[in-house]
Amino acid sequence: MDKRTFPPAKMLFPPFRFAKLRRFPKVTRIPSPHGSPSRATPLFLILLPESIPAMLSNLSAFLRCLAFLAFAASFSPLGASVVLNEIVASNSATIADENGDFEDWIELYNTGTEPVDLEGWHLSDDPDNHTRWTFPAGVVIAPGDYLVVWASGKDRAPAGSEPAPGLLREVFEGIPGSTIADLIEHPTFPEHPSSTNIVTHLFEAPSNIDDDYGQRMHGLIRAPQTGNYTFWIASDDNGLLLLSPNSSPAGAVEIASVPGWTSSRQWDKYPEQQSATIPLVEGEYYYISALMKEGAGGDNLAVGWRLPNGTLQRPVPGQHLFQPTPYLHTNFRIAADGEPIFLT
Repeated sequence: MDKRTFPPAKMLFPPFRFAKLRRFPKVTRIPSPHGSPSRATPLFLILLPESIPAMLSNLSAFLRCLAFLAFAASFSPLGASVVLNEIVASNSATIADENGDFEDWIELYNTGTEPVDLEGWHLSDDPDNHTRWTFPAGVVIAPGDYLVVWASGKDRAPAGSEPAPGLLREVFEGIPGSTIADLIEHPTFPEHPSSTNIVTHLFEAPSNIDDDYGQRMHGLIRAPQTGNYTFWIASDDNGLLLLSPNSSPAGAVEIASVPGWTSSRQWDKYPEQQSATIPLVEGEYYYISALMKEGAGGDNLAVGWRLPNGTLQRPVPGQHLFQPTPYLHTNFRIAADGEPIFLT
């Protein structure tokens, strides 16, 4: 698979960014020399203004941010592992949670070369209580991976690493062309989708919604039987279906494609739409990803399969589709005008 389809490493401290959503700088969490998350030095974020005039009118906050960056820079980069990568305090239409609500969110990023177990770590917006919300057991960030925690006030911290229902659907608007290359080579892919949502009913996207856009539906698929499976993809325009031999996206390879376009749920227009037989094991999770690029006219995307016993499910029902990690929600919300956020 083209490595460009996976998120590249992000800068630790980016320049000012001006966007509709309020954003925070990326800040390093400094782990304890003893390796205990509970002993980590708490660091906080200061809301950066969205424009130069606003920055100058709030010079005190800007100077505090510079002082913090100088403080963080005094530590060795080798001590840094998990980053508070991005925070949105006024999410109104960008990313929806599993309930379809546009809640505030906090994104973490593992800059290190080893997985980090977050059990016992804490997030808080209270300077007098750095342990306001605690990560449950089983939440691990792989090297170079990201984790979104919803700052919704819903207080959900499911223990264990059981996958959550549904696939993540990411939409990338304003991209001309009809080929998959047009999508994956665009600077907004894959890190900056125009919108996202969780699809739980079928492995299928809405039809005839827009022109000049691309999308990706991805997550885990769980095999209900042991044996040989056959997959299909239908899309308008081009489509690409990737499957990994395990739950890791790193091993995903192309198994089927749409070289032109098909009608909705038209599974047999091109021979490339059908995969070879693929052996899967009952109860095991496999990473799967479907990409589609729409130019103009109609648009659709769906994925189906045939089970080892011969049953056709086209599209794949939602009962077999999952997200890699449970959805995490803090017991606090973020003030719309910004506030200190602690990771300890």
